[in-house]
This record gives sequence, C-alpha cells and structure tokens, in this order.
Amino acid sequence: MVGISKIEISEDKWSLRRLEEKDLKIVLTWRNDPQIRSVSQSDHLIQPEEHAAWFHNHSRNPHSLLLMFEESGMPRGCVNFTDINNGIARWGFYLDPQHLEQGLGKRLGKLALDLAFGKLQLKRVNAEVVATNERGFQYHKKLGFQCERTETSALQRGSQKIDLHHLFNSAEFWSTASRSLF
Repeated sequence: MVGISKIEISEDKWSLRRLEEKDLKIVLTWRNDPQIRSVSQSDHLIQPEEHAAWFHNHSRNPHSLLLMFEESGMPRGCVNFTDINNGIARWGFYLDPQHLEQGLGKRLGKLALDLAFGKLQLKRVNAEVVATNERGFQYHKKLGFQCERTETSALQRGSQKIDLHHLFNSAEFWSTASRSLF
C-alpha cells in the first residue's frame, strides 16, 4: 500500500507530497518548537541526529508514510502515517507554528484523511492526544475522530502524570465528517 510510487494529493493551492531529506531542517524546527513540544507525547529537545534517524527509519519502513503539507509549494506542516498494517494506521502531524492561520489544520486534516481513506484505502486511522491538549482533542473530534479510551497517567512530565486519549476515525465516519468541514 505505502509502496505506491507517487503519493501526492492536492486541492486548490494545498498539497501533500512525500517528505524528503531536504525538508528535515524545517520539520526539526517545528518539532522542537516549545508550543509543539508542550502538546507532544515526548517533550524533550530533539537533536539533529535523532531527527535524521527518525526520518530514515520511517522513510525506509513499508509501514510508514511521511508527508509534507504545502500551500502553493510552501511548507506549512507535515503528516505521518505509521504502523500501517491490515488497513489500519496511526497518524500524527505538525503545523508550522510561525504560520498558523484560521482553517490551516482543517485543510491538512482533510487532505491527509482523504488520502488515507481514498488512495491508501485505510479502514481506520488511530490517534493519540495528550489530555492537556484540549485544542488538539477538539480538532480531532471536528475531523470525525471518536474517543476509544483514555489511558490514565500514561505520560510523566516532571512530577506530573498526564492522561492520553486514544482516538480513531474510520472511512465510514470520515465520509460524513468531511462533508461538514467546508
């Protein structure tokens, strides 16, 4: 499935394409942004070597797909689908914190989930949202994700234990949710 030679989808000025090595510097900047780290499962400062290893491991893995989200050819975020197996995948994403605009997340989500449930023919996409990230939780709900369970005290931040929401979306839910986005 991920072996499709040309993974690309576009709508108007928005597009998704495979993440390339030339994109690593900007994606590392996003991953290390304090805003993004505060709502990520891992909040440590990512070193360039660790970031490069992440890219190389996923880009060679037939069960992973890393994508760049662009507006008129300018990077605005990235999406990853990992653990792809039997029509099920896990997703994560980053938006450029310096260029957040109203509706940018919906655009990214729509393109990514159209790709997932269309060209990739996934049946289910799983997500994990840190419980302190209420905005991220609401974003997923707007995209049609359902909360499957909440894992209590899943993460440790200093002396604080934080819950983790496990959500999912399906092709069936997406066909309804996507119509109400725009």
